[in-house]
Amino acid sequence: MDSHSDALRAIEGPSPAMSALRRFVAQAGGVSVPVLITGETGTGKSMVARVIHRLSPRADSPFVLVNCAGIPESLFESELFGHEKGAFTGADRSRVGLMEAAAGGTLFLDELGEMPRTQQGKVLTALEDAKVRRVGGNDVRSIDIRLVSGTGCDLASAIENGEFRRDLFHRVAVLHYHIPPLRERPDDALHLAIRLMRTLSLRHGLGEVSLAGDARRFISEYHWPGNVRELAHALEAALILGGGAPVSAEGLEDAVAGAGNKAA
Repeated sequence: MDSHSDALRAIEGPSPAMSALRRFVAQAGGVSVPVLITGETGTGKSMVARVIHRLSPRADSPFVLVNCAGIPESLFESELFGHEKGAFTGADRSRVGLMEAAAGGTLFLDELGEMPRTQQGKVLTALEDAKVRRVGGNDVRSIDIRLVSGTGCDLASAIENGEFRRDLFHRVAVLHYHIPPLRERPDDALHLAIRLMRTLSLRHGLGEVSLAGDARRFISEYHWPGNVRELAHALEAALILGGGAPVSAEGLEDAVAGAGNKAA
């Protein structure tokens, strides 16, 4: 199997939406324009970004993930653009920013909709000019990156509310694909569950544990608010607690309820 087909195998599921996604990713991988992947939490946006990178001419260069929601606003410029020694208190040495670190490869801006409004214009300028200036520095450094972004936010509403720049949206969304939630793809949910069971059973040394018939029905009918991530975690918990017995609907229900208690 060639590397192209091998990369696309990561996007699994028999639904029309997943077939369309595989076609989209195959096309997007061969060009260098910015791509925006939208969808609820847990639908696999970062996985899709990695597959696009693997299919691109930049596959042997870095894939750098930036969690826009996880960077304090006060550190955002330093994280993305880097800083020079002495630029601020605690800057005891120069640091390469994440945009520079992605040079030649792919920069994935995850949770794009959570990017602070005050930083969006600076990111837009850096993307349009393909240049960055480290905080506290004078030198302008050229960057050659492929941009992929992901968000679960409704960017159209954010733009209307003044929370997200319209010009930045158009810069990052030359190509766009929305991944539907798992509750709209019951056939995909069961397909993924069967594959995950094989992987998880081997990981935990339990042989090949099966899914009981009622578990299969539960998987197809449950709404999975956490999408693929929730499905994987529920299967793993039910598998471990079941001690190698076939995973039942009751085991999955207990796993889902336990995860809900933790979240609460």
